[in-house]
Order: sequence, then C-alpha cells, then structure tokens
Amino acid sequence: MSFSTQQVNRLRASFILIQPRLDKVIDSISSASTTLTDTGLEDSLTSIVRHFDELELFVDQHTAFGAPEPDEHELAILSDELLTAFEQVSDYTWNPQLRDDWAAVFEIAGSILLDSTTSVYSRAA
Repeated sequence: MSFSTQQVNRLRASFILIQPRLDKVIDSISSASTTLTDTGLEDSLTSIVRHFDELELFVDQHTAFGAPEPDEHELAILSDELLTAFEQVSDYTWNPQLRDDWAAVFEIAGSILLDSTTSVYSRAA
C-alpha cells in the first residue's frame, strides 16, 4: 500500500506536533513492548516519517542496528500503545482519520519488519 499525498501531509503535520512530546509517548509504552522501545523508538519513528513512501528503508535501518527480532504480538501491543499515546499528546488535533493513517503506517511497517527480520534471522541460523 502506498500513501496518498494527503495522507503523507497529514501524517507529517501530526508528527511535527507529536515530536516535541515523544518523551511522554515513550514513557507511556508498557514493558510488554520494551524490546522495541529499548532499540531507539524515537529514532525509529523519525525514520518512519522520513520514509513513508519507502518503509523498507526504515526496516533496513532497524535490522542494520542489530535490533532484536520482533514478535507479532509485541508489535501489535506497541502499535496500540503508540496510537493511544499519540492521541493523548495530540489533544484536539487528533481525529479518526489520523488514527487510521497512523494505524496503517504501523501495520505496514510491522509487516515489512516481520517479513524482513524473519528472512534475515533465518539466513543467519
């Protein structure tokens, strides 16, 4: 799935408002997804925003840094927690359309990440 220009513009504009509050976002993430947050969640989110059109580049960076192999359940928890935290720090600017856009980003990035790390880790075994 590729994102429309309007979606990319919405996502980038919302991230401009979220980015200064990323410390609050990261603090709200539960221990269930700590392996992913310990690997630089702030850098990962910034990379995702930079590469909406090519999320594979985000995944390449993630695996190049030696990040741990993600778990599908852990990615789902992290996605839900990020959406909730984004809504909390976005306040009145948050809307269902943004939630759907960010959910799609996390779903696509997670799928690519799972596919690529499964491939990378199975080759290493």
